[in-house]
Amino acid sequence: MKDPKDRFEGDAGDQGWIDRVSAHYAPTPLTPARRAALDQDLRERIAEPQRPQLWIPTLATGLAALLAWAVLWPSPAPMANADASSWSYEVLLSSDVGPMDDAEDSYLPEDYEIIESAFLGG
Repeated sequence: MKDPKDRFEGDAGDQGWIDRVSAHYAPTPLTPARRAALDQDLRERIAEPQRPQLWIPTLATGLAALLAWAVLWPSPAPMANADASSWSYEVLLSSDVGPMDDAEDSYLPEDYEIIESAFLGG
């Protein structure tokens, strides 16, 4: 039944342990009725037509669209004389991020004065 070259080539104690584990986990023999039912079920599954796998064309279409988008999408134009180490800090630090003064309060409608006074303290 088993191929002789599949045998473990260790000492006898190890081989005995492997044989005991194999015997413990071996399936129980099928009754003739159960074996016939299993064979019939297997024949039916082999004989039934294969269902088309729709995920393959869907995946191929999605990958083709992704590739087309990556190739055809215009890339941003490079900036002339751009130094990545310094220009980003200059842009960030040049904006005024400090607290709002009274001159900027006029951008809120009058209905929001209560909310402004409650949450912003002004």
